[in-house]
Amino acid sequence: MSLITRREWNRMALLGCVSTLVAPRRGRADTPASAPSPAPRPRAAVAGVPLGIHTMSFSDRSLDQTTPIILAIGAGLCELWHGHIEPKELVTEGGDREQLRRWRMNVPLDDLARTRADLAGKSLRVIGIEMPFASDFTDAEIERGLKIAQALGVDLVAGSTDQAMLDRVLPFAREYKIRIGFINGAKGPIRSPEDIDRLLASNAGETAFVLDVAELTAAGHDPLAVLSKHVSRIAAVHLRDRKRDGGPSVVWGQGDTPLGEILGLLRKTKRCPPVLIRYDYSGADRVDEVRRCYEFCVKALEA
Repeated sequence: MSLITRREWNRMALLGCVSTLVAPRRGRADTPASAPSPAPRPRAAVAGVPLGIHTMSFSDRSLDQTTPIILAIGAGLCELWHGHIEPKELVTEGGDREQLRRWRMNVPLDDLARTRADLAGKSLRVIGIEMPFASDFTDAEIERGLKIAQALGVDLVAGSTDQAMLDRVLPFAREYKIRIGFINGAKGPIRSPEDIDRLLASNAGETAFVLDVAELTAAGHDPLAVLSKHVSRIAAVHLRDRKRDGGPSVVWGQGDTPLGEILGLLRKTKRCPPVLIRYDYSGADRVDEVRRCYEFCVKALEA
């Protein structure tokens, strides 16, 4: 039998102490205490309020780049910006209008159906697409726009429009069973609560209204009053923060739009319309800013 020297004994004792100190503690589930928690599952509603992100918040990215960001933030609902479906270089300022028209008339609808399937596979619910119908649309282009929406699986097409354009669009909307949601804007044809009243009174149920609360605020009106009066006809609410008197879009909480009160009212509303975060101010990092906006909404709705 070989003998252990004092030096070997001291070395073994030291190693034993170290191994005792560094050995992982085993819990009931035999899981290290430092194991990262799983990412939160995206949800399409918070406190009963459908809450999501308008993809125009990430207009600097492609749709393939945008959807993982939305899901990582925690939202399972979105509204599509048409620049994420149509060629971005054609829909932005300076784009070739005739080339855009040709794209719309010839894009394979099966390609759009695959986009629809891809979004559904990611568990991202799409409530509509923002596709402004302008006066230079031909009737064939209007109809094709609704077929594009149909291929994407949405029943809402939103945009800034006026009564003359609605009169042209609505016959096609009835045929394809798609709602047309006009959006108010401080510089567009629908600026005031009176404009909203008039369009809703003049048009049937296939005409809806997408309420941009910041635009009403900037124009000096009360978005809470409009929301309370027309909530049953509102197809979606776009959330931004702006200063009064035509002021700029700002970091949420620094403007005059009563975002917290709006969310509180929606939380108490039965059959609440979807609420979409629409980032449009200058922030340090677009992803971080949209995440902060989403957390603002969650905190207000769960208060």
